[in-house]
Amino acid sequence: MRELIRLHLRQRVRLSEGTWVLILAPLIGLGAGVGVFLFRRAVDGVQDMLRSLTPGGWIRILAPVLGGLLIAGMTRFFLEQEEMPGVSGLILAMVTAGGRLPYWRMPAKAVAAILSLGVGASVGPEDPSVQIGAHLGSGLAQRVWLSEESIRLLTAAGAAGGIAAAFNAPIAGVLFAAEILLGEFATAPITAMVLAAVSATLVTQVLLGPYPAFLVPAYSFRHPLELPFYLLLGVLAAGVAILYIRLLYGMRLAVKRLPLPPWLRTPAGGLVLGLLGLLAPQVLGVGYDSIQTILQGQPHNSILVLEWMFLKLVLTPLSLAVGFVGGVFAPALFLGAMLGYAYGATLGSLFPAWVADPSAYAMVAMAALLAGAIHAPFTATLLLFEMTRDYRIILPLMAAVGLSTLISERLQPGSLYTEALRQRGLRLARGRDVDVLESLRVEEAMNPDVVRATQTLPVQAALEILLQRRRRTLIVETPEGTLWGITTLRDLEMALTAGRGGEPVGQICQRPVITIFPDEPVSEAVRRMSEWNIGQVPVVSREDPQRVIGIVRREEVVRAYDLALTRKRLLQYQLEQIRLRTLSGMEIVELPVEADASAVGRPLSELPWPPECRIAVVRRGVGTLIPNGQLALQAGDHVVLLGKPEAIREARRMLRRANHEAGPFT
Repeated sequence: MRELIRLHLRQRVRLSEGTWVLILAPLIGLGAGVGVFLFRRAVDGVQDMLRSLTPGGWIRILAPVLGGLLIAGMTRFFLEQEEMPGVSGLILAMVTAGGRLPYWRMPAKAVAAILSLGVGASVGPEDPSVQIGAHLGSGLAQRVWLSEESIRLLTAAGAAGGIAAAFNAPIAGVLFAAEILLGEFATAPITAMVLAAVSATLVTQVLLGPYPAFLVPAYSFRHPLELPFYLLLGVLAAGVAILYIRLLYGMRLAVKRLPLPPWLRTPAGGLVLGLLGLLAPQVLGVGYDSIQTILQGQPHNSILVLEWMFLKLVLTPLSLAVGFVGGVFAPALFLGAMLGYAYGATLGSLFPAWVADPSAYAMVAMAALLAGAIHAPFTATLLLFEMTRDYRIILPLMAAVGLSTLISERLQPGSLYTEALRQRGLRLARGRDVDVLESLRVEEAMNPDVVRATQTLPVQAALEILLQRRRRTLIVETPEGTLWGITTLRDLEMALTAGRGGEPVGQICQRPVITIFPDEPVSEAVRRMSEWNIGQVPVVSREDPQRVIGIVRREEVVRAYDLALTRKRLLQYQLEQIRLRTLSGMEIVELPVEADASAVGRPLSELPWPPECRIAVVRRGVGTLIPNGQLALQAGDHVVLLGKPEAIREARRMLRRANHEAGPFT
């Protein structure tokens, strides 16, 4: 009834959709500014409280452990374990859910982030700040019944306000939302995001003052011969950025394999943080104080600075993998500052007359490493300019940023924010389109009926086999059954015309053979066909790459594309049904199917699901399955549940392993 009343009132107020967006955008920015300010004050309050306790090393160890226990409890009861936390989940929601976010969970997320930062987890405050603004924008847009496009727009505007308030950087906030969330720079989105970012920054400057995030001395670009040094720094920054991304996602997989219940992982990780924090307290928390000392030119030992960098490089992925809540933005700035300072100090000792102060290299490396990590060169460049208000070193900064981004994108296709989506088989274009062939694996599209012949078979006999089977491709194998080569009907006809009908087919076949594995996406098969100008790709076993198990031709790709489009339409229909049903108090959660769970291996029709809970989608590997009664769940699947909260809790028990209930938080 309340939803109908709100819709009726909005219809009575005769304003266009665009006018509503322009009215709400600055309000969302103001709310984001206030929310980020309160968030920062709460983090400071937790840290001040811990400092006021009895001093000693024990508090540095005990605080992250107790904080980890509290966060594990909150995750269990209020948050649910998010498969794509932070900005990655926000991007996914922009693509698949039209920017609709579960805004009612934001207070609990904020509290978890406050605890994480307060007890010293090696994470940043910017992801929670983005979440505060984005959830505020999404929630307000949903409550006044705006269209899906306007919800996406105001969600992005809220994210822009969050970044602007967090760093006192309105331009960087707009670029962050446009470059990372929306993937476009159209006029209407930019206008709304500018209004939100300016409003949020205004709140920050009124409450905290018009000061940049970092106070830096005057840097200078000393000599034209110094530019190659900055370019080399861009290469080094790209290398560290790639390592940072891979450690972030590799650590998550490693932690999941640990023989620990989920509720124990966060406090166990807190214990590791506390012990390492005794050795190097500079690597705990956000690290802005350490960055500030670097940028102000205070002398540091280069070896010690590199040690801090490598510790941060490990502790940030560990903190996020075990369940602490925070961002990856600020740690990237920390890594860049340490790398740049050590690099600049080394150059200064070798070429004292040519190079600038090490702090100048630190600032350039901050932007270069951030750009390489998030694949957003404009955001990184403008953010560093706004955070320092220093324009004098912009030329080497832009050169290093551009080179770092180029190298990182070539060697690491997924960024800090999009790698999780890429691993799920989602490839985004302009912030919203999904390459449907990325969601299908080769094994789903390949034809297992392969025509084979040994390499000693005469060309004429091989041609007769193809004509008899009415096929155009022949796989040539050794007598032992391993792959030797590949040939086509046209190749055999040309050989026969040239008088080579009696020669062994192994002498005229194409070698080496371009192959593909069955668990790779179909889009990769298309890429290889295009790159090598071939019409088919044999599929080989990953366990034995010389054994052919099928073939993918252009015909299979067309059928796979049709199948993927059908799946996408079904998924969109399911999502639309989910959106409609959430208005009546239903919830949506995505949960993993654990090994040894009671639901594993049983058809869905035989599972005692509660009446008020249903499975909307099953994600298996990079594919998406539409559930039916014959589908049997497997360990490692992820199911999207739609239902009443109490019914979802009942269904969750069937997805967990039998001994999961042993923890105190279950």
